[in-house]
Amino acid sequence: MVNNILKLRSKIKRLFAGGQGLSAGRQGFTLMEMLVYIAILSVIVVLVVSSVLVMSKSLSSIQVSRKINNFAETSIERMIREIRFADSVDNSSSIFGSNPGYLKFNTIDPADDTSTTIEFYQNGTDLMVKEGINNPPEDITPSSLSVTNLTFYDIVVPGVSEAIKIEMEVKGSGIFGDKIERFYNTIVLKRSY
Repeated sequence: MVNNILKLRSKIKRLFAGGQGLSAGRQGFTLMEMLVYIAILSVIVVLVVSSVLVMSKSLSSIQVSRKINNFAETSIERMIREIRFADSVDNSSSIFGSNPGYLKFNTIDPADDTSTTIEFYQNGTDLMVKEGINNPPEDITPSSLSVTNLTFYDIVVPGVSEAIKIEMEVKGSGIFGDKIERFYNTIVLKRSY
């Protein structure tokens, strides 16, 4: 037993000392060694590439979500501001409870205190706003986004107040697919109570 341990010890010494060990006198690698190295390298490459793809997909999704949220925040804030200070809703021109919705209301122009109208509506996949009778409608939707649903609801409590509920669905496209988000808000007309 001691003899075997001594033989093994001397082989290990020769292996690391560059003597006549397992790889003494050889140049390069055996086929089996190359296959093992290639297999290990392949696994590492697959792991790295899949990690990069997952990170790219996450980044793309976050960027699309940010665009959608920024657009929804600014457009709904504008609708809130305009609706809140409206005098009345034009029920004969507005379309409530269906998609695409159309909201027209009467308000006062703060610049010159004259009566005017403001309209919010969906034109195809764009959110449009039209201020006054003579002004052209303005598309406030970024080119990379589309409004897929715009619905208004008129909520009236007789003798108390009037409110408008907004439902909006926005779709954004990224490198790895589409993302759709829904937004809701209810605004009470300040001049209705």
